[in-house]
Amino acid sequence: MTDKLSYAIIRSAVEKGIRDIQADPGRGVRGLIDLGEMFAIGRFQKDFFQVAQQMVDSPDSCYYQLVDRTVRSVDKDLLVTFGMNLGYNSWTRGASLIRETEDREGFNIPWMMVLDLLPGDGSAQVLPAGEIARVLREGRALGTYCYCFFLPEGYPAMEELLSVLGAEPDCAFVLFLPPALADEALVQKIHRLGTIFAAVDLDAGQPEETRRATRLLLEHRCLCGGFTRRADLVRALDSVREEEAPLPFLFFLWEASGHTPEDGGDIRVEKIREQLRVPVFPVDFYEDIAHIDRNISSEACLITIRSDGRVAATQDGGRAAGGLNIYTTPLRDILKSTAPKRGRSTPGG
Repeated sequence: MTDKLSYAIIRSAVEKGIRDIQADPGRGVRGLIDLGEMFAIGRFQKDFFQVAQQMVDSPDSCYYQLVDRTVRSVDKDLLVTFGMNLGYNSWTRGASLIRETEDREGFNIPWMMVLDLLPGDGSAQVLPAGEIARVLREGRALGTYCYCFFLPEGYPAMEELLSVLGAEPDCAFVLFLPPALADEALVQKIHRLGTIFAAVDLDAGQPEETRRATRLLLEHRCLCGGFTRRADLVRALDSVREEEAPLPFLFFLWEASGHTPEDGGDIRVEKIREQLRVPVFPVDFYEDIAHIDRNISSEACLITIRSDGRVAATQDGGRAAGGLNIYTTPLRDILKSTAPKRGRSTPGG
């Protein structure tokens, strides 16, 4: 069966699954997860849907409420397009290409790539749209279909960036936004592209500004979340519930092991997920990226491209390398140099 035919069949089935949830939430949620199990190919996908089935087993579960709320609140075409780009293009077709290339050429390829466009060292340099477009083309050719962008407040090249993202309709993008960037015009474009998940910075600006940005994204039926580098995630989730603020769908937490709640309890995201009290899914950003990578491939690999073109590569085992620049070196050569595999065999992913 060709990729195009497989994609069309799965997309049609997902669209029907979403309609079923809208008509009968209980039966529809279970049916959509059963559908995912049926089409799951690799170990990661099979494990994901098995866990998901347990999470939504009860209508009182926050996960059941989360799935139901997401399907009812997010534009259906956007939800299907983003879900297919992430679940099929990235975790199925892309994952297969990643494994084949890694086995053949002996270097690691990340399933997700980070473009950190926050100026560093006092520099106001902006990575040109042409360089970003080249990174996406070269990454997609290797099997990477998912990209995260960290954007500074007052980012001056948003139009150019959205134009580049619009030229890659098969990819899934996550934009980490300061609240001030999320105005009406930007949110309309995010909705129209259908390939973007928008995460609002919870550590920037005033709470009122954060609520405004989140509410605007939800009003336009976008997929949206929040992210924090410093806040106690448990307290952040509870405050959202207590203030009856607009609920996003995901909370991203940086380096959960570095966070200590006031009560001295366990901050592990796994524990928060097990005892979830709000229909919002918590994500330990770097660890969860690595976990998926270890299931797709045999080793975790993270590539970060800075606003000045510098590339940093981090792998399992604490090894880190960098120093190359995307301006002067093709992505494939950067990965060969900075992310060599320790072993040639890869598990089914």
